Amino acid sequence: MPLETIVVNDENLFDIFVIGAGPSGLTAALYGARSGLKTSFIDRSTPGGKVASLKNVSNYPGYESISGSELATIFYKQAVNAGAKYIYGNVSNVLKKLGYWAIYGEDGNTWFTKALIIATGMENKKLNISGEKDYQGIGISYCVTCDGNLAKNKVATIYGNVEETFSSAIYLSTIASKVNLVTSKTSIDEKFANAIANNKNINVITDAIPYEIEGDAFNVSDLVIKKDNEISKIKSDFIFVIDGYVPATNFVSDLGIIENNIIKVNENKATNLEGIYAIGDVSKLDNHQIITATNDGAIAGMNAVKYVKEAFKVNDTK
Repeated sequence: MPLETIVVNDENLFDIFVIGAGPSGLTAALYGARSGLKTSFIDRSTPGGKVASLKNVSNYPGYESISGSELATIFYKQAVNAGAKYIYGNVSNVLKKLGYWAIYGEDGNTWFTKALIIATGMENKKLNISGEKDYQGIGISYCVTCDGNLAKNKVATIYGNVEETFSSAIYLSTIASKVNLVTSKTSIDEKFANAIANNKNINVITDAIPYEIEGDAFNVSDLVIKKDNEISKIKSDFIFVIDGYVPATNFVSDLGIIENNIIKVNENKATNLEGIYAIGDVSKLDNHQIITATNDGAIAGMNAVKYVKEAFKVNDTK
């Protein structure tokens, strides 16, 4: 293996580094930057997280009604205007190196920080079956409202076991020529049962488990399922996986900070590793609200600032 030649310098060294740019992450970045410490935040999608996709927010104090995209933009602008640096990208790994926490980006870049705040939230639950990774973006999607038009006049298959699965199937039936609704449940949720049963464009397959995704070099062709211990294929031009969310923690799975699928933290939002904090949905099983996320960000931001100034004898840079 080639020797690793990573250098810590002023350009890639930060006092506080936030992974994730949802409400919690942007709030933490705001507090870090306002303290005068060199702060950065990284995200692979639109700043604001899932909030940015909400049509309307009416339960965030200070606004009777505001669109999610507007609120997300306000969070982002406040953090950047305070001095936080935005980095577009995705993190693949975090390691302790050269006395700092090293953040490795999928693009090959590496950053170092004195305090790390993890705010990656939840990600779409995957099937984790053969063929899934091969067709992501070219035949598989995890968002019907985002990519439904890609299945226009095509045979679409949607899999999942949550309310969003069934509501999405109904919506998708207005776009696709045919919708195969596959669920591991033995029956459709009562809330949606009548609407789906009366929809001639939806074919329901219950008590089935996805087994494999097949296709050629360019397109998906079938979802292979297992039902009653028998394997069969469902013709599919496009597949949607709508089965809820899980905490996005893969990149820190080896650090020993995960318990019951979430990152365990104390009242200061600190993990059991010195200098690492976790906030928002990645650190809790319930109370997934914008206001609780921003509260987490403020607590972690203030405690990270205190830690950096005390542990590294850092003074304000502003």
